[in-house]
Amino acid sequence: MSGFAERLAAAAAAAVLACLALAPSASAGTYDVYACNTPAGRFANHSWTLYTTAGDFIARDCNLADANPEFSISSPNGQTYGVYRGAQLTFQAAPQTTIVGFRWNRSLRHFNPTDGAPAGYGAFLSSYAMIGGIPLEGTGANDAAIQGPPTAVGAWDATGGKVDRTGDVSLQDYAMGREYHGDGTILRAGIGCAGNGCSLMTDDTEGPGYISFAIRGATVTLNDPVAPRIDRVTPTVPAAGAMLVGDEPVAFDAADNTGIRRAEVIDVSSGTAQVVGGRDFACDHSYAAPCPLTLSGERIPVNIPSGGQRTLRVRVIDAGDNVAESPAFIEDVGGPLNGSGATPVARLSASFSRKRSRVDVAYGRSARISGRLTDATGKPITGATIQILDRELRSGTQYGPRLEVTTDADGRFSVVPGPGAARAIRFEFRSRRLLPAADAADSVELRVAAAATLSITPRRVRPRGTIRISGRLKGLPLPRSGKLVELQAFEAGKWRAVGTVRARGAKGRFSTTYRFLRAGRGASFLIRARIRRDDSYPFYLGYSPRVRVRVR
Repeated sequence: MSGFAERLAAAAAAAVLACLALAPSASAGTYDVYACNTPAGRFANHSWTLYTTAGDFIARDCNLADANPEFSISSPNGQTYGVYRGAQLTFQAAPQTTIVGFRWNRSLRHFNPTDGAPAGYGAFLSSYAMIGGIPLEGTGANDAAIQGPPTAVGAWDATGGKVDRTGDVSLQDYAMGREYHGDGTILRAGIGCAGNGCSLMTDDTEGPGYISFAIRGATVTLNDPVAPRIDRVTPTVPAAGAMLVGDEPVAFDAADNTGIRRAEVIDVSSGTAQVVGGRDFACDHSYAAPCPLTLSGERIPVNIPSGGQRTLRVRVIDAGDNVAESPAFIEDVGGPLNGSGATPVARLSASFSRKRSRVDVAYGRSARISGRLTDATGKPITGATIQILDRELRSGTQYGPRLEVTTDADGRFSVVPGPGAARAIRFEFRSRRLLPAADAADSVELRVAAAATLSITPRRVRPRGTIRISGRLKGLPLPRSGKLVELQAFEAGKWRAVGTVRARGAKGRFSTTYRFLRAGRGASFLIRARIRRDDSYPFYLGYSPRVRVRVR
């Protein structure tokens, strides 16, 4: 940095040592800081400081009420300046962050006649832009080390002739910007007298001299390698012997160098984090540290959807999207009370008519189930939700949820299951809605008979003739190996087996033939299909309709 810029920065009390090394990029995040009129919108200037030596220069801050707002430094003409007099616009990165990029819409104007200047004040003023000690552009007379490097965009014009550079420029647009390694903390624009006495006079032909550096809008990108710090987490503690509903807030204290934008409660009980509560904090990106730097006793609203012992953590996220998580803590969640008078010591009963726990019904039919929920003394628990689960009565099945019913003013409920397979139906009551296990339960069995269609052709047959018997099981799906169907004929006052056939396929069809070897003319038989109960097929003993066959 030039001696001129150093002296002005010291006078403004704005110089800060740049970071010595960057933190590992894997843990770092970036965010933008805005000033004045930017593509992201209009922002008050809270991140750039304006400094002038007394009386020589003019500084104007961004006024968003203006049609074309800008913040600027300038000097009127007709003046002389002592060495190291000047003005600066300085962006200072937030603590422990560095500048990794910027884009600004700037206007640099400089015309420096020295006609008629007093003796000893014949030097040009200078303008300059620098990042982290690297010069980007400038005009006029400055230190040789500063004037030399810039080329292309930001070429140094030392002639004192008219310069007017206006427009959007990013760090990478500057030739010397490519030499910058992202480790600086200060971005600065300045004007002033860098060497011997300077003057800004009027040219007889070209008119009055001028110098100004205006920023119409600036977006500075900061790299934040520092994770937030969580100092304390305070979960809600239930009364002795009680459980949490699951919507109690969690309080926490935390701090961060750029501020905390969001806090969450995450449930890690299953090994995969699930967000069960969150809160965003107001951030103003017109500041270099845009979000609240310290939070104390802030509460995160929570809605835990699952009951039981839940393993939770608090997660906080800062302006640069760096994340910190608290140690895990356990909450015993039961959910809200389930009904008026709800208690873990409850009695639940369910049955078919006449207090039966099992009932047999024909295929496609059902039966009403009624029940009652009370406490241990017999007082009804009203407005309670009863979960209904069922499982098909075959091997390898498990209970699954089906529907819910609500108890009435006397604790009673009733339901008619839909038609279907034979099944066990279980009714469960939880005194709190999110409890993993039921406090009271009862179950019944709806035993549905198997059924089948039956078709025989022809129905009139000669002695020693053959008929085809076919049909379809109504209860599906079938076991993988199919379902054995027994064919029976009514003869001599009783049913006797005349053969078997296996129903198969997605539609449960079966088909076979039968030959009358002994029946004489005039004989008549009723034939039916019999479907026995077994553990692989969720229907009880059932029959097809009977079909009569005559021998001519």
